[in-house]
Amino acid sequence: MKFTWIGGPSFRLELGPFVIIGDPVHVDEFELDGTVVTRTHVLQPVETHDADLVLVTSSRADHCDAAAIARCGTTQIFGVEGVPGATLIQPGDSHTVKKNDVGLIITPVPANNGATGFYLRLMQSEKPFSVYITGDTLFSDHTRELQQTHGYSNLLVVYAGAERHGSALQSADSKEAMQIVYRMQPNAIAVVHHSSFSHYTEPIAPFIEKINLTIYENRLRRLHEGESFEKNV
Repeated sequence: MKFTWIGGPSFRLELGPFVIIGDPVHVDEFELDGTVVTRTHVLQPVETHDADLVLVTSSRADHCDAAAIARCGTTQIFGVEGVPGATLIQPGDSHTVKKNDVGLIITPVPANNGATGFYLRLMQSEKPFSVYITGDTLFSDHTRELQQTHGYSNLLVVYAGAERHGSALQSADSKEAMQIVYRMQPNAIAVVHHSSFSHYTEPIAPFIEKINLTIYENRLRRLHEGESFEKNV
């Protein structure tokens, strides 16, 4: 497994034989809820055109860039209503894709305000490798149910940044993110959806301060945009 943070919500995940691109956004400026959002860090040249599948957690402009999705070069796009070309997986259902006789089970899970998260299960051996991609969400009963239904995650991809709609949190702040970590008990943690764009209200530092006081300190992979880490599957 190799995880690369592209910037903002965007990432590249090489999982078994699969190349997965999450929330590809290449634009440097867009309008969101009547406000112009700008990229604050330079977009890094991470390869996306060789994707086997694309996961898009929201149809909002900060997650859904139609041109960037098209550049991924695949018709296997999974997301929510409003995402161009996306296959919609109904709540409670899963979809399995295969490559080189290896299966990847994709299950959408609840997130905030019409967004979705994804729970992935790579069926490469007797012991599947699991990934929870939170999307824009907060800790809730859904998080508890996810762990009870699907089990703990080997890799947790947390969308942080404390994005807000008015005064209400849309994505996790450091406190919410830590609650998700405690519940999912991951072996590796990647934090995305912070720092890269002007509408994020909280940097990564408060989350690092909190996780440094826990047993999960060494499980956090502290990435800058364009950086990767690898883990055996």
